[in-house]
Amino acid sequence: MMQSVFRSVSLGVMVSGLMLMLAPSAADAQAITFTDNFKFDNNGTLFVHNCGEPVVCTGFTHVVIHGTTNKKRTLLKIHENDQGVDCVGQDSGLSYNSTYAFNQTTHNFPGGCAEGCNATQAGHWDLQAPGPGNDLRIHVVFHITFNNNGVITADFGRVNLSCGD
Repeated sequence: MMQSVFRSVSLGVMVSGLMLMLAPSAADAQAITFTDNFKFDNNGTLFVHNCGEPVVCTGFTHVVIHGTTNKKRTLLKIHENDQGVDCVGQDSGLSYNSTYAFNQTTHNFPGGCAEGCNATQAGHWDLQAPGPGNDLRIHVVFHITFNNNGVITADFGRVNLSCGD
């Protein structure tokens, strides 16, 4: 599941770069906008030390991407959520309920981050099973801002991980 977060970051960087290449020239005031969605398999084993047992998850993640670009800036939004993900504890055989959501918003300017940009990402994942001490929660928040000289003026990151009920 954390693979999804890393895949999302990579996807956001790739789409942002593509949108900057497609940005209209200064003489063209019309905005270009697009929305797309797709899904990818989200299968794997997760084990978090002191949070229980290895858990195998199968299913897919749905992704929606929306972007708008014009001569002044590019806005990119990405939303992901798990759908149909079933998880089973490898030691206990417990059936886990998995919920995952990830959002990213990026603002760029035609010259990229050398002219200023910012990005915010937030993700939340719950893995819950019956009984005491079987739940896992992960919450990730990240933000970075570059000024118009390409210098980082703000950055923030936090990962919260909790185990139990």
